[in-house]
Amino acid sequence: MVDSSILTPVRRNSWQIGLILALAFVLLAWLHYRFVVAPLDYANKDFMSLWTGARAVLHGLNPYDEAVWQPLRAAYGSSWMPDPRAPFPLWTFLLMIPISLLPIQVAAAVWLTFQELLLVFSAVLLVSMFGRRRLSTGEVGILFLVAFTSLSTVLVQINGQMTYLLLALLSLFLYLLHRNRPFSAGAALALLALKPNPFIVLVPL
Repeated sequence: MVDSSILTPVRRNSWQIGLILALAFVLLAWLHYRFVVAPLDYANKDFMSLWTGARAVLHGLNPYDEAVWQPLRAAYGSSWMPDPRAPFPLWTFLLMIPISLLPIQVAAAVWLTFQELLLVFSAVLLVSMFGRRRLSTGEVGILFLVAFTSLSTVLVQINGQMTYLLLALLSLFLYLLHRNRPFSAGAALALLALKPNPFIVLVPL
């Protein structure tokens, strides 16, 4: 039997760490809302397609019907119509339903925060695989500075794309393959089908 007096501090520390992480996420989301989302019109960004498609599914509408898609975008405040119908598969919209429950600006802030956390996740995985030695604090700082100020990160911030979700899945695939877990690696790679374009290119490769 495990002494419960030993587990109590562990549970308390886990609860405190979880609370700190949750507060940090909320703070980061607020900063994104205040300094990134507010100056931009996310009803006319790429993120709008993800959000609107999920809203359509949530309300039982067909996002692949041309008579539904553009009027629905317009009803939610979009004047930019890049596609006659929804450009993502149904399973991607199902994944986005929890975020679509939020107003578009709040949802965009949460999405951007989530994307940046996935960038951190990917960097940690890749460094753990390919790093020949333990990185110093300064090297880690430089790594994240370059990652968060790169052109791809700026584009993700401006448009609300799902780039870093796909990067995280690809990094997870490489990590699992590196750990000799081919079935799990294949499952991670299959999730690239959230956006068919990279799936079609990367999976055959």
